[in-house]
Amino acid sequence: MVGFVVRQAIRAGKARVYPIGCISLGQKGQQLAEFGEMVGAGAVAVSDDGKPVVSSQLMRTALEYAKVFGIPVADHCEDPTLSLGGVMHEGLVATKLGLKGIPSAAEEIMVARDIVLSELTGGHVHLCHISTRGSVEMIRRAKQMGLRVTAEATPNHFSLTHDLCLGYNTNAKMSPPLREPEDVEAIRQGLKDGTIDCIATDHAPHHYDAKQREFDDAPNGVVGLETAIGVGVRSLVESGHLSLPELIARMSTVPARVFRLPGGTLAVGAPADVTVFDPTRLWTVRAEDLHSKSTNSPYLGQTLTGQADLTAVGGRIVFERGVQIPDA
Repeated sequence: MVGFVVRQAIRAGKARVYPIGCISLGQKGQQLAEFGEMVGAGAVAVSDDGKPVVSSQLMRTALEYAKVFGIPVADHCEDPTLSLGGVMHEGLVATKLGLKGIPSAAEEIMVARDIVLSELTGGHVHLCHISTRGSVEMIRRAKQMGLRVTAEATPNHFSLTHDLCLGYNTNAKMSPPLREPEDVEAIRQGLKDGTIDCIATDHAPHHYDAKQREFDDAPNGVVGLETAIGVGVRSLVESGHLSLPELIARMSTVPARVFRLPGGTLAVGAPADVTVFDPTRLWTVRAEDLHSKSTNSPYLGQTLTGQADLTAVGGRIVFERGVQIPDA
C-alpha cells in the first residue's frame, strides 16, 4: 500500500507525497506493523493517525523499532477513556450547548506518557496537533532535558477557540477540539520559542452532507490547506509571535528536518518544490472560491492575510492562480 501511494503520487505529479505507515496492524493498537517493509517502500514515519496508541507497551516497542530504522513515531495524544463520548472541549461553551466535553487532561496524560517513553527508549516521538497549554509546558521541559521529542500545531489551534462551536457550528468540530484562549496563546508562545517545531494543516475534508448533521453525529475535521498561509500570517506574523521567515521555516524547512526529508530549502541541488505567495494580500474565505472538493472550513467569511499564487513541484509549475495548468 505504501508503494502504491508513492507510485500514484509520482503519476499525478501535483505534489510530493511521503507516506506514513501504521504503528499497529489495522490501526487496532494490538500488534506492531511491519516497519522495515514499509520504510523500504517509502514510508518516512509511523503513526496510527487519529487513533492513539493506548498500550504503553506497544508504544515503547514502536519507539524501539522505529529507532532502528531512523524514523519518528507520530502519535495522536488522547486517552480514550477520558474522551469517550466527548464532541468538543470540556468547558463553559460545552455546558451552554449541553454537549459532552473532552478535558485537556485527555491529551496531556498521553503527552506525558510519550515523553517518558521517549526518555526510556531514546526513540524519536513526534506529538501531533498539540492543543493545550499543559501539553506545551511538558514538551518545553522535555526539550530542556534534551529528549528526542518534536511537536506540531495546526492553524486551527493557534487561531480559534471553542467559542466557534456556539450555534452548533460543525465546521468547528475537530480532533483534538478547539480549546480556550489561554491554550491558543500558549501554542503561539510555543511556536515562538521553538517548543513546538512545526505547523501542520491537518487538512481533513468532509462532504457537505456529512458536516450538516447534528453536532454529536458530524465527523471531526476541517479543510486547512488553502487557508494555512493566510491564518499563519494573520495570527502569528501580524501578532508579533513570528517573523515572516520564521513562519515559512515552520511550514517548510523545519518539518523537512523533523521527518528527515530532502526538501524544505532553496539550496542548490535541493528538490525544486516551491510556493510563491503574496504575504500582504487580503482575501475573504468563500466556499465557492476554494479549490478543494470540500468546503468544511472554520474560516468561511473571515478575512485572511497572504495567499498562494503559484506552486512548483520538481521545478514544474503545477498550480498558478487564474491559469489552467494541463496535467502532466
